[in-house]
Amino acid sequence: MYSVVVAFGLASVMLCIGMAIRAKVKFFQHMLMPVSVIGGILGFILMNLVLSKYPVGGVSVTDFSNIVDVFFVMSFISIGLTGSKKKKNKKTEDGKKHKVYVIALIDDASRYIVGIDVFFNDNFVNLMSVMKAAVAKFGVPKLFNFDNGSSYKNKQMDLLAARIGSTVHYDQPYTPTQKAKVERWFRTMKDQWMAGLDMRDFHTLDKLRGSLYTYVSQYNQRIHSSLNGRSPQERYFSEPDCFLRLPEDKIDQLFLLELERRVSIDCVVTIDHIEYEVDYRFAKQRIKLRYSPDMESIYVVEADGTLTPIRLLNKVENADIKREKPRLYGGDD
Repeated sequence: MYSVVVAFGLASVMLCIGMAIRAKVKFFQHMLMPVSVIGGILGFILMNLVLSKYPVGGVSVTDFSNIVDVFFVMSFISIGLTGSKKKKNKKTEDGKKHKVYVIALIDDASRYIVGIDVFFNDNFVNLMSVMKAAVAKFGVPKLFNFDNGSSYKNKQMDLLAARIGSTVHYDQPYTPTQKAKVERWFRTMKDQWMAGLDMRDFHTLDKLRGSLYTYVSQYNQRIHSSLNGRSPQERYFSEPDCFLRLPEDKIDQLFLLELERRVSIDCVVTIDHIEYEVDYRFAKQRIKLRYSPDMESIYVVEADGTLTPIRLLNKVENADIKREKPRLYGGDD
C-alpha cells in the first residue's frame, strides 16, 4: 500500500511539471497535447532511466498500472468540462488586446443620449471630450450628475463647470439609485448591442465606434415605455427653450485644462518637463495657464480673462537675439 501512495505522489508531481511546461513553453501552448500526456512522457523517462536502477519506496511498474486508469478518466473529464474560452477582446492593429471603455451622457428627463464615445482609457480628458461634443451640439445643461470616480470628481471638473455656466452634483457613494437612469441604459446597451457583437470583427476603435453610434441613433428614435409613447428624441426636442447654446468660437477655449505655474526670472514656465516662453511682464509671478489636452495650444490667462498664447522655448533662436551691452559711466558723465 505504501508503494502505491509513493507512485501516486510521483505521478502527481509529473502532472504538475507537465502543467508547468504546458503553461510556460510556447511550443506546447500551440499543440493539442493534454497535460497528462506530457506528464506521462516524463513519468516514462523517470521510470525507465531512474526508478529501474534506483527504486524509491519499493515502487514498481505494477503500482503505476493500478493508478494510470484513474488518471486517464480524470483527464478526459477535465477536457470535457473546461473546453476553450471564447475571446471577447480582439487584438487591434498594434497586435495587442485592449480594454475598451464606453463613456455616455444621458438627459435625465428624456433618456436621450446626448454624448457617447469609446476609448482605451477611462480618464477626465476622455470624459471632457464627450462633454465638449455634447455641449457644442445641444447646449449647456443646468447640472451634470456624476458618481465619485476620480475621472469625474476633481478640480478640473469644477473649473470646467464654472467656465461654461453649469454646476456639478456628485452622487453619494454606494447609492446606485441616484444614477438609476444611466445605469439602466448601460444595461440596455449590454443586452441589445453588446450581446450581439463578435469582438473579432473589430480591429480598430473607429469600427467599434461606428457600430455604437448606429445603435445609439436607433435607441434615441425608438419608442420608450416610460415616455408615454414617445421616443427619447421626440421628448428631448419638445422643450427647445431649455437649450443654452454657447458661441461656437468660444467652445474650444472653454474646454481647456487649467493649472498654475510660477514664472522664472528669465520668463520661462515648465509643464511636464517642457519649457515654454512667456511675456516679460509675468517674470517671477504666479500665473494661470490653460491648455488643450494634446498640448498644441497653451495660453496665459490675463487679468481681464482674455487668453494670450505662449510658445515653446527656443534656446537657439534666443541665443541669436542681439542685446544691448551694458555701458558704464564715470562720475563726470
